Amino acid sequence: MRRASHDVELARRLDALYHDYNREDSASDPIQKVRPFTDPADREIAGFCAAALAFGRVASVLNSIDTLFSFLGGTPAEFATIILEATEKWAKVIKFAGIKAE
Repeated sequence: MRRASHDVELARRLDALYHDYNREDSASDPIQKVRPFTDPADREIAGFCAAALAFGRVASVLNSIDTLFSFLGGTPAEFATIILEATEKWAKVIKFAGIKAE
């Protein structure tokens, strides 16, 4: 029973922090780059990319995220689908050709 009360207290504290710090208009939070995407798949991939780049000075982080998103050519989920399809295609070619890593 002690574990359940600990979990409830932890959830309460985390919810309070979320409420205090969740600001959609925060110019210094990389999550602002994720919010424009409405599709959950796009948000998941954009969030992953933003988190992977979220180190260092804030201005530099935000610039890196913008640069990455500019290369995607569409939405993050569309890009992920293209990469997945290409990976599957070339894996078959590599297997058929018997190519091995050195």
